[in-house]
Amino acid sequence: MKTITSGCWEHVAGDQYRCRWLLSCEPGPEDRSFAGVVAGYLGGAGYLFEDFYATFDEGWQLTSLHIDGVERVSGAETDSDCAEDLDLAKHHDHCWEWNDEELFTEEDRLHLRLDALHKLRRAAGVYTNHQSSDTYLVRKILEKTGVTAAPKITDRTPLPGETVEAVASPEPQEKGDTRVNLAELEGPNEWFLDGLRDLEIFAMGFGDESAVGGSGATIKTVDRSASPDPDVPDYEQIKQSWTLSIPGIAEAQLEARFQVDHDGSVEDINAFYWSDDEGNQVPSEHSEFYEICDALEIEMDD
Repeated sequence: MKTITSGCWEHVAGDQYRCRWLLSCEPGPEDRSFAGVVAGYLGGAGYLFEDFYATFDEGWQLTSLHIDGVERVSGAETDSDCAEDLDLAKHHDHCWEWNDEELFTEEDRLHLRLDALHKLRRAAGVYTNHQSSDTYLVRKILEKTGVTAAPKITDRTPLPGETVEAVASPEPQEKGDTRVNLAELEGPNEWFLDGLRDLEIFAMGFGDESAVGGSGATIKTVDRSASPDPDVPDYEQIKQSWTLSIPGIAEAQLEARFQVDHDGSVEDINAFYWSDDEGNQVPSEHSEFYEICDALEIEMDD
């Protein structure tokens, strides 16, 4: 049986493409078993990269998934991960054909190698190398790993012993956005978002860069897309991303989804996400939060 491979990446900012999942495996020594490497984004600043060994029953339901001394289906700890005696080197190599090994080693971030971008197919706003015939197996394994996305299953091709006549969708299916939405918070993070709004970052176009304050801070729009609001005529739904750089203090990626009226005025901020160089999802948890506010000339309410 062929090696199974499946990967998906999303554009984060600039030349950064985060790995949502990557799985590379081959049949194991037992019937309906597979061994390989699974990797992907766990939410926040966390990423997974582990060897695994999985088994399925005759109905192709996942019966065990051994990763790092834990059997993920039952949750039981084990003395062996069942993959330690197998040669999985080619699956490690396959991961680094797509992802930047040096970045992962130095910063624990699993991002796409830019020289591999042209090999991927763009679908539903993400980039994939997914083979649709393997959707079912890939998803069943990923569901037990903690990664925050997996391929969507609508239909699928038959597995051995089955008669299903269908094709699986390669589009990813989110398993719930685990990021903290600043638009739903109160207190310092709410005031911080209000301060960003006062800086008129939501009016910035794609590629626009703005200097803020006197500390050398800059905010740049790295992605922006618009679509008609299905509920309000002449309104648009905007998805926009920025990079924030405050030399010597902080680096961060910002992402928002908001609504604008026919004049381009912001009517409603549905979601706003923050990710910084310390791995925080909210700005108030950064060790230099008040220095960030001073650099951006954002005042905190008492």
